[in-house]
Amino acid sequence: DSDQIDALTQRGILEAHLMQASGAVGVLGEANKKKKKTKTKENNKKKKGPSTATAARTLSQDGVVRLNGILSASTAATLREKILDRRADAFAAISSSGEDNNKEDWRKYFADVLLKNNRCDLLLPLKGNRVLQTALHEILVASNLLSSILQIAIGGGDDATLYELSALISEPGSPRQPVHPDNPHQEHPPLFTVFIALQDITSPMGPTIFLPKTNTAEAHAEYNDIPHRDAFLESSPSVAALLNAGDASLFDSRTMHCGGANDEVE
Repeated sequence: DSDQIDALTQRGILEAHLMQASGAVGVLGEANKKKKKTKTKENNKKKKGPSTATAARTLSQDGVVRLNGILSASTAATLREKILDRRADAFAAISSSGEDNNKEDWRKYFADVLLKNNRCDLLLPLKGNRVLQTALHEILVASNLLSSILQIAIGGGDDATLYELSALISEPGSPRQPVHPDNPHQEHPPLFTVFIALQDITSPMGPTIFLPKTNTAEAHAEYNDIPHRDAFLESSPSVAALLNAGDASLFDSRTMHCGGANDEVE
């Protein structure tokens, strides 16, 4: 519905102004930008990211944590090319299927995503995809940081299911999404999502914005109080996931977030 899309787009713009007015927008993984002026040795330690225990604790408390370098830049670049080729093939297949089958064929290749204008969630089949298999081996086996954090997050053991494997692509011109959680609040997180950057993400590209510590019942109650939602967003600190290629943001699906507007000219 075009009216609903327009309303959501305008809502995203309003929320961006509200959150910027508070002056609380930071960078994911940077507690204080002034720390950049510390000694080189401390900076090198920071680039390595937190330990497994620290990252798991941050994930639990803040609902989101940054993980640096869980995928090599070279693998990220190769995987990005593979994904763009798959998207081109998907668009070609859909356009050749005829109008009657467009919607059904779209769902073969893409998952739902909020505000689809210049934004898509491309499904990635694992079977037969050696590039993707190599990347997952690098992420989960060669480095066990992510898998170790997830084991702690789910209470130990390895009883976790890969629910979706996809590439979220935002092109120039995609609008900012309204702030939202992926799941309503419940006692335990039903889902954890990992966004891995396949290229360096800058502010004009519309990085994901997270509201730390909003994975709680109290935060959801304030968010769901519609007359006071603007005040809640205006007073809530937020951070942008300005990731380098191969870095990741790992978050609890109850944590509030939104995709930023992609204002790149290319």
